Amino acid sequence: MTEKVLIRKMKKEDLDFALDQIVRLKRLNAEFDNIFNVAEDSKANFRKHLEEALGDPDKYIVLVAEY
Repeated sequence: MTEKVLIRKMKKEDLDFALDQIVRLKRLNAEFDNIFNVAEDSKANFRKHLEEALGDPDKYIVLVAEY
């Protein structure tokens, strides 16, 4: 079976899902190495950085994959 994956630029509508995935990945990594511990305010910090990146396409390229 062949699945098609689309790589595209991230849109603001993707932000909440992307944040959830980032937090999940950080928490998973923290299970193996405590340097990746996720603080209570981490999601807000991740949001700030992603919003900054989305707002400056000349400086950042933010991509998502969907299938």
